[in-house]
Amino acid sequence: MTNLLGRLALRNGAVSREHFDPELFTSRGRLRLFKRDEFTCWHCRMRVTEATGELDHIKPVARGGLHFADNLRTSCRACNARKHAKFDG
Repeated sequence: MTNLLGRLALRNGAVSREHFDPELFTSRGRLRLFKRDEFTCWHCRMRVTEATGELDHIKPVARGGLHFADNLRTSCRACNARKHAKFDG
């Protein structure tokens, strides 16, 4: 499903290929980033699972952040919701 959302975003012009890594919109891409971050929330250090973890943009898309691995980090839902569109890189 998430791969479909990525393809639709590209097709509709919501993102361009220069600002987007389509693999990140697959379960395999998300899992790769969770493993990189050792399934730990960057903010509170709580352990997450594939079901409870989220990918947090370091520089929010609303402020010009890109959909690339080096702009994403693992976050728990509570911390990601609290951060919203703040830039704390």
